Amino acid sequence: MRDISIKQLRAFLSVAATQNFSQAAARLHISPSALSLSIQELESRIGLKLFDRSTRSVALTDTGAAFLPVADRLVSDFARAIDDLVAFPAQERGRIVLGAAASVITIVLGRAIADLYKLNNRIDVRLIEDTTQTLTSRVARGELDFGITTLWTKIDSLIAVPFLDDRLGIIAARSHPLAKHNSPIQWKELRSHNLISLTAGAGLRARMELDAKISNLLDLPSHEVSSVAALYTLVKSGLGAAVIPALTALDLDSHSFVFRPLVNPVSWRNLFLVRSRTGTLSSPALSLLMYISTHLKSLDGTPHIRPNRAFASEVGASATELGRGAGGA
Repeated sequence: MRDISIKQLRAFLSVAATQNFSQAAARLHISPSALSLSIQELESRIGLKLFDRSTRSVALTDTGAAFLPVADRLVSDFARAIDDLVAFPAQERGRIVLGAAASVITIVLGRAIADLYKLNNRIDVRLIEDTTQTLTSRVARGELDFGITTLWTKIDSLIAVPFLDDRLGIIAARSHPLAKHNSPIQWKELRSHNLISLTAGAGLRARMELDAKISNLLDLPSHEVSSVAALYTLVKSGLGAAVIPALTALDLDSHSFVFRPLVNPVSWRNLFLVRSRTGTLSSPALSLLMYISTHLKSLDGTPHIRPNRAFASEVGASATELGRGAGGA
């Protein structure tokens, strides 16, 4: 990062507007020397000259002229964000409707929603757990503000921002033969055991079926269930083992289950935040995303889990892009 401050951007905009350091300094209620220092620091940080100066005139360079609308938007976005933050506790009751995979609800969303409630307990949150197919359809129809789920194909009506990747592995009861392994397990070994799977339409099920390297190594599941809770129940009873992502395994009772990563091939689940291209996010929804980003960062360094470190900036960029598009319509 180049540590460019809002103060420096405002100094740049004021000099660009007045083309006079004394007048710009008066606007900002600072001395001309302090203003000159801010401009010099800004130019030094970016390594580019923004103004041509002489004893009688100040003019933007070509670089400065190109930077002007960018600086103006950054200052405006910053001011709007601060205004929203200050006004947020006093806002009227709002509502957020979102959907996600069960593991995301347990590990990330529950904590983020609790943080949001501490800021404003007048916000109602409706949280839906469902399959990838259902969640993406509901986001596209505008029934959900956003969802966090897998995607196995691009959907033109949705914006998809990478959320995290987590490695696929096997869970089994501690009494199960696969639990005796202390090292990763090969996919082909699963053919010798009963498998319990989520029903068709679940993102993980589709992920495995669409990957020929994996589907060719697996037989049809012995048992199918429609929820993760039911899957845990059957696995715990000893009926079989199940393939799950590493994030899901974080919430397992280690006294009852073991998780072992799968190899040959190594495979990862890819989770995305999905939102409609035509909708705009409310201030409460944006605030919730801020807390989601914070809890996502806390997963950095967790074995077999790779959170998107740029999630906050990428979500912000998509929101800004939609805002510009809506403003020009």
